[in-house]
Amino acid sequence: MRYHIVTLLFLIFSSSSFAQLGFGDEEQEDPVNVRITQEKIGDTVWVKVCFDIQKDWMLYDSVIGGSGPIPLELEVTQFGNLKALTVQKPKLKKKYDEVFGVDILYIEDMGCYKFPYLVTGSGKISFEVAYTFMSCNMVTGVCLPPTSDVVRLNSN
Repeated sequence: MRYHIVTLLFLIFSSSSFAQLGFGDEEQEDPVNVRITQEKIGDTVWVKVCFDIQKDWMLYDSVIGGSGPIPLELEVTQFGNLKALTVQKPKLKKKYDEVFGVDILYIEDMGCYKFPYLVTGSGKISFEVAYTFMSCNMVTGVCLPPTSDVVRLNSN
């Protein structure tokens, strides 16, 4: 009987400890928040894809040589009388990733990719933004599975 009580107490305390450490059934908060906006300035429409990244986390932008983590994929499809201009990337950091054995470019804190489009005629315009990214914690080394989504932006 005493053995069963000790075992029961151990299970109760260990399960509450795991829950406090984040190993329970609680869903982990996503360390990356994606904001997608569009703004018209003069005859140019800007589509901005911004990533707000929690402290100690990073988002992989690209991998230099070899295979490694899943790099950021961004695809903006425009509909209407528009001409794509040069994309502006955020300032990226570079480091050698020992886990994957490759050099990587990544974003910390916040980074925005800006897609400018020249309006070349009248009519309705819209955009479809598709993205996939992978984020990792730089302290613990934990990487989350890739996140993907498609967002549609409409304007007049």
